[in-house]
Amino acid sequence: MKRLRGLILFLIFAVPAFGQETAATFTGKLDRELVVETFHIYQRVWSAAADTSNLKFSPAPEKGALISVGELIDQRVASGKSQVLLVEPPIGNPYIWFDSDANGLYEAAEKFPMISAHDVPNDLAARLTLPIKNSYFSTFPI
Repeated sequence: MKRLRGLILFLIFAVPAFGQETAATFTGKLDRELVVETFHIYQRVWSAAADTSNLKFSPAPEKGALISVGELIDQRVASGKSQVLLVEPPIGNPYIWFDSDANGLYEAAEKFPMISAHDVPNDLAARLTLPIKNSYFSTFPI
């Protein structure tokens, strides 16, 4: 009986202690810039037949450039998506053009050059850095 009572007391007091973790204290500074997870790369579908006549540019795209329209996941807006352009000029590298400040005008500062992503020919990528307002983090990279 003493042995059973001792076992019960052991279980009551000792078992809860096994699941407890000790508190840890971390010191340092949290970086305000977010980092892209390169292992979650998603392809985008571009429509070269989309009408771009209602878009405003400053400056205008290069003459003869092929402009394709797509969408990016953009949690900054209510719809969760924003329109993005893939511009392929006749001379030079293609670039992504994104109205990052949402003022309805595609401006020169909103062009993101496409660069070689890997050692694979014609495998190009661009990283967009979107501004975030009213948040601890100042930008959101895509």
